[in-house]
Amino acid sequence: MTVSLKLTLVLCACFFTFGTTWADWSVDYWLIWTDPALNPNAISNAITYYQSLHNTPLIHKFVPLVPVLICVVGLSLGFAEMFDINFLFDGGSLALLLLALQVYATTITPGMRIVATSEDETEVVRKLYEIATGHTLIVLAAAGSIWLLFC
Repeated sequence: MTVSLKLTLVLCACFFTFGTTWADWSVDYWLIWTDPALNPNAISNAITYYQSLHNTPLIHKFVPLVPVLICVVGLSLGFAEMFDINFLFDGGSLALLLLALQVYATTITPGMRIVATSEDETEVVRKLYEIATGHTLIVLAAAGSIWLLFC
């Protein structure tokens, strides 16, 4: 079995995305996947975590863009073959990737800014739930990209 460069790049990018999102799972899990009564410190832990993440150096905020660039290169290799099937499935993967990028840019980044700076507790809690949901959508988009590669 030969593994193409396209497949390698897309798989590496998706699994890098899984890894960066997995770090956030430690706080997201207690917000959207369990009963809040099981961990009464879930919201305060999430606030502390996302405030720290928001206050990291600027270069760390661009780390999630690395897999996007890697994946775009990999999918471009698929487009270069110029078959209809490549346009269909690689285009679908690219659309899912753009969805993940849009969720990151419009939900997660502004949400972290609000969590780090807002004094309104209800708004902060709402943004925490939106961030956790955004991470779930990003993981589903990355998993869908992998699934489309093997169709």
